[in-house]
Amino acid sequence: MFYDNYKANEYDFSECSSKGTCSVSPNVSSIQEIILVLIREIAHYLKKLKRLSNTFPTIEAETLHALSEFISVAEYTDDEVFAMLLKLNKNFNNLQRQYSAICKKKNINCSENIEFINLDNVSTLSGIIAMGEKLYLKRISKLTTEEKFYCDILLLNLKSLSINILKLADYNIINQKAIDKVIDALDLYNFTKFPVEKVENAIKSLAGCENEILKERAQIQQETFGEINKTVVSTSSRRNKAVLVSGSSLIDLYKFLEYTKDEENLDVYSHGDLLVAHAFKKFKEFKHFVGHYGTSNENCIFDFATFPGAILLTKHSKQNIEHLIRGRIFTMDTVQPKGAIKVTPDEFGKIVESARLAKGFNKGQIRNDVITGFNETELDEQINIIHEKLVNKDIKRLLIIGMSAKSTLQEIYLNDIIKYLSNDTYIVSFSKINTDKEHLEINIANNFPLLHTIMDKLLQKINLSDNNLRFFLQKCDPNTISVIVQMKIYGAKRIMIANCSPNIMNPAILTMFAEKYNIDLITTPKLDAETLEK
Repeated sequence: MFYDNYKANEYDFSECSSKGTCSVSPNVSSIQEIILVLIREIAHYLKKLKRLSNTFPTIEAETLHALSEFISVAEYTDDEVFAMLLKLNKNFNNLQRQYSAICKKKNINCSENIEFINLDNVSTLSGIIAMGEKLYLKRISKLTTEEKFYCDILLLNLKSLSINILKLADYNIINQKAIDKVIDALDLYNFTKFPVEKVENAIKSLAGCENEILKERAQIQQETFGEINKTVVSTSSRRNKAVLVSGSSLIDLYKFLEYTKDEENLDVYSHGDLLVAHAFKKFKEFKHFVGHYGTSNENCIFDFATFPGAILLTKHSKQNIEHLIRGRIFTMDTVQPKGAIKVTPDEFGKIVESARLAKGFNKGQIRNDVITGFNETELDEQINIIHEKLVNKDIKRLLIIGMSAKSTLQEIYLNDIIKYLSNDTYIVSFSKINTDKEHLEINIANNFPLLHTIMDKLLQKINLSDNNLRFFLQKCDPNTISVIVQMKIYGAKRIMIANCSPNIMNPAILTMFAEKYNIDLITTPKLDAETLEK
């Protein structure tokens, strides 16, 4: 009974479930439909104009931002969503006009067989929602179950690749080849008859492209922040004014630390996935970067509510802050979530001022330290030892546990699976586990470029297609879906994935995904352990 409840509600401890927003409301679905229609129409003209030697990098970037925000529109105010839709509509109109003008000038036939929508005559968000509902029902009615499946999986892969392209662009590196692949794939949604075979190929191509982007991100991350080492990080606090930086963008954190390095009586704490920053050489140079605060980046309400200073959300942060204190939460994202104040690096002074006006820590609290990062030489030695154990049959199989979903209930479930595993299964885990079994735990705080680097090292010794290699993926998000596609392309045999929140993937689509890509879904800890050891 307990595990049946877990399978149905594994995200009970996450932000969305505590707010009742794990499912997708009809209004959000309608808005998402309008976004999809607008960005596919924009992609259509970007592609056509590029063939005529005309490029629009700003519109391409705004299209990627819209795509990366696709699932998160529920976190924004009506005005912000309306403004985003109007901007997309304006971009579409501009591209359409420019295409017509060029065609006329060059005497090219510009006739179109595609029916386009236009928001020029829709003046309210409620009107857009009504339009979106009609378009959604119209589109779904034309798709078979299989076509809808590939439509959803393609969208998740597009979202994941877009996020990684934008994260790479934070370092002023533009991968135009990847952007073109996104635009080409978006244009597939304009086909009158949904092209299943083309979409299947696009999904594989996008997954391979994302693999290359992650390599680039890993390289620029190391070049920018220096060598990484296993590092003990304080989670205690001390008496002082303070700023909490949350999210996943190391470059945003670095810019803020650089801006505040000469500020007196001001401490900076990392939060969530930024824990790993403490392991990089460059971040250790900042004396006011004193530690890590909080327990989870996914269930952030308690952490944010109890932090007595200013809070900065880096780009690509997905935090629900609607009911938290206004005036001291800032964001660097292109569209700010409800309750946050948008800032640029030139405006970091606003955050400092807010921190100084807040009460700060009156007295410090002592908490247990945590370890993050890894020593490269030590890691190489450990991988060699694991490889030798497999070759000598000292162990029968290697189980790799993916990064944490930051769910208390899911951690309990994972550790119960481990209890049922035999001693001849060696575990490499990127999530925190509690076991006496032989294992290697690597805490990189959900940093995908670092995960890519470590897995690249491991797979140089052990083939991905080996029968004795197993994967258990806890974190279900668009990136995970893309990773599974990549792994299956290269022959991975046994992959198990935890259930996805419905606002990421519909349960029926998840079931089809498991069947088509031959992956296992969780059942009970005992049965899952048996499946992983088959």
